[in-house]
Amino acid sequence: MSQADRRIKPGRNAVEKAKAVKRRRGYIRGLYVLIPVIAAVFFAIACLVSPNREFSDGENRNLAQFPKASGQSLMDGSFFKGINDYYSDQFVFRDQWISLKSGVDVARGQRIENGVIVGSGGYLFAEPEEPLKEAYEKNNSAINSFADGHPDIHISMILAPAAANILKDKVPGNIYVRDQMADVDEFGKRLSDKISFINAGNLLSEKKDEYIFYRTDHHWTSNGAKTVVDGAAENLGIKADTEDFDKYTVTEDFYGTLSSKSGLGTAKDSIDVFASKKDVEYYVRYADENIISSSMFNSEKLEEKDKYTVFFGGNHPLVEIHTTAQTGKNLLLFKDSYANSIVQFIYPYYDNIIMVDPRYYYEDISQVIKNNKISDVLFCYSGNILFTDVSLSDCLEGA
Repeated sequence: MSQADRRIKPGRNAVEKAKAVKRRRGYIRGLYVLIPVIAAVFFAIACLVSPNREFSDGENRNLAQFPKASGQSLMDGSFFKGINDYYSDQFVFRDQWISLKSGVDVARGQRIENGVIVGSGGYLFAEPEEPLKEAYEKNNSAINSFADGHPDIHISMILAPAAANILKDKVPGNIYVRDQMADVDEFGKRLSDKISFINAGNLLSEKKDEYIFYRTDHHWTSNGAKTVVDGAAENLGIKADTEDFDKYTVTEDFYGTLSSKSGLGTAKDSIDVFASKKDVEYYVRYADENIISSSMFNSEKLEEKDKYTVFFGGNHPLVEIHTTAQTGKNLLLFKDSYANSIVQFIYPYYDNIIMVDPRYYYEDISQVIKNNKISDVLFCYSGNILFTDVSLSDCLEGA
């Protein structure tokens, strides 16, 4: 064989090597197809054999369960949507995947995760809601009508803008944040002069360098609630002395609702509770369950995800606090969850406090006023609830 022939015709070793390379490429292509199939089968089996979860601690919500088939659900497609929701919610390792995705998004520079603003210093912020016209106007009008109908009752209102409006220096500069402080001011201007109005944002702004809002939850801290009570005491008609309280830190391992919603654990929060040094005793009655407790703090909730529910165990339609204060004052408190941490500072100044959450209360409020000889009324709300929910106006109708 000539030198030229050897250069043109490959040797036996070269042919074998080419075949081996081709086989390896075939194996690799096969793996590209096989691995996703194996993974899909594995996760499908894992989802089927894993016990269904009813609640996600990470997301702080109930999870979809397998839907029941019916002629109607099959016809309108709701059964198949239910199956899709079921597999989405019951997907194995769901919480870990959500946290991983959120962490990757933030590492790539994303600063809003599932509607939560990722700020500096470990802070997460709920976006300040734009007022819905119906809720804004109906609630404002209902409060004014209530004041006109009860000229003998001392009426106050505490309204809080979102934390992002107070801690503006911790919000990324490229993120638009609605000026809810202005919305709160405008709401107050539309109220009757019979109502003593407090924009909590003005009081909180003076202490913005302190721990007044949780880093991973939308509520103010007990220190924030204390700041508001100090500043609003005169409007409330009480002589509050919040320095006359003992502070107890009940947990330093709190990840709030914004952590759950975003999938981010940016920082651990602590929760403090306060007890008055005054010689005022009290007990709490939960009307919906007819349960009586010697404390407004529910320590069992510290073992759960949403530890903010240590205050009264969360929200209830109606809660009664009966004290030995002997002041002759009985308070009706219309509220959302922001007020839950306020009560620890004001109970020594009232004989009775009746807490009503209009989102869950459907009875005649006029009977509550009459039966409890109400002398004072306080509306305590966050802007994100009051500006988007009409339950307060519904509750006040006819009162």
